[in-house]
Amino acid sequence: ASMSTLSSLVLVSSSAIAIDLYKGHVNPQISKENSVAMMRFLSALFIIISYFIARYEFAIIITLMSLSWGAVAGAFMAPYLYGLFWKRTTLAGVYAGMITGLVTSIGLFFYLGANLSPIASSAGMLAPFVVVPIVSLFTKKPQETTIAKAFDRIG
Repeated sequence: ASMSTLSSLVLVSSSAIAIDLYKGHVNPQISKENSVAMMRFLSALFIIISYFIARYEFAIIITLMSLSWGAVAGAFMAPYLYGLFWKRTTLAGVYAGMITGLVTSIGLFFYLGANLSPIASSAGMLAPFVVVPIVSLFTKKPQETTIAKAFDRIG
């Protein structure tokens, strides 16, 4: 699983730089061959960088993964689950949950330090489960037509 993840990250990163950044803003006239060559070079460079990070700084990988996944899960997990299963979820509740998860994860990461990043990430994932329903209960309920569209069963 980690190899396919690395493969995807390398491909997306190299194409984002070569096509989106370089071709999009620096040299729009670049040929397809040169663009592909740049992507191949960047892919090799990213793999070499990944190797050296993994070889010599294993702790930083765990810290960065913990921070990134904690922030992403903190921002999206609770709003997503409440949005799927609770009809009273409001847009304000979702935004409040997303901001709370992100700020909690990143804030605690810097406050507690890198050694306790799993705790910061866990707190960032759990905090929105409290914030989303509280904010949703204190804000205007979604319109019935919106709820019907979101919760109608197909078939």
